[in-house]
Amino acid sequence: MPGIAQWKKGLFTHEDSQYLHKVFGFPVLAHILFRLISVFRNPFNDLGFKATPVTLGLVILHLGLSVSSLIFKIPKVRIKEGSRIWPEFRLHSIVFACRSLACMALVWYEKRYDLAPMYWANVLIVMATLVSADIATNSVDPISRSNTIRGLETSAAYKFAFSFMQFLGTTGCLFGLRAFGGQFGIVFIIQTYAFTLTLRRKNLVSHRATVIFYTCQLSIGAAVAQIEIWQAGGVQALFMFPALAACAMLLRIGLGLNKYLVWAIMGMVFQFARKASSVAPPAERYAGWPEWGWPVLAAASLTASFGLFVLRSRARSAESIKQA
Repeated sequence: MPGIAQWKKGLFTHEDSQYLHKVFGFPVLAHILFRLISVFRNPFNDLGFKATPVTLGLVILHLGLSVSSLIFKIPKVRIKEGSRIWPEFRLHSIVFACRSLACMALVWYEKRYDLAPMYWANVLIVMATLVSADIATNSVDPISRSNTIRGLETSAAYKFAFSFMQFLGTTGCLFGLRAFGGQFGIVFIIQTYAFTLTLRRKNLVSHRATVIFYTCQLSIGAAVAQIEIWQAGGVQALFMFPALAACAMLLRIGLGLNKYLVWAIMGMVFQFARKASSVAPPAERYAGWPEWGWPVLAAASLTASFGLFVLRSRARSAESIKQA
């Protein structure tokens, strides 16, 4: 177990001699703790967020934390176990944190000026994120590239859960519930996981600990999102989101469709989905969609996507063994 001296040496480095990253880091940590505590105090209060200048300032604060991580020099190659931060991951972490922060800023703008939801803006944010992620990947040396989940040493079940949560996160951004909590939950996951991988790089935590921490981070972020989804549409919405995420996963992994095409298709599907559940006001709902539709679709799509994921994982493992 690392001692206090080792933690101090690992966290306070000459690369941040002006304490720029820490200026953002410590307030962000305090903010995260405050929001998590607010879940227990008042779970149905959107984590206490309001369309105030303070909320916009906090969005900028979290943005500053992600961007300021670029001052650090990190190893070019991801280690075999996959739990140490590497260049492509750092850039993707910034890009996807910006995606959720942009969604929060959009909700802030609409609420602040009493505007109708601009769902087209959510589509633009998601598509811009895909482009930015590709630019980030192409900007680093090929040896610095690695699939975040596929390159992680852990079981197929964990990999499926982690991959599914990525699809669920994009689903949440694209669907666009008009609240702050769910998107903040995604920001929480991204920024705390990046910190966890940094701790691994400093040998302050073990590989197993990073997997456990990531599981906990995903669970906390998902719990916050589930509260928001429940408030927006009750049981139907709780089944709708995993059903849509699993369908996107099947399009991407099962049919091998280009990611831009997958999320363009899902963007159109969401226009129907919003009005096929209790998320929409009664007067705007499709009368023909049955109440059992989303639970059945969720069960079928999740079962199919998990089975497919296991088969693909076994095929990749067999190919790796054959090449070795």
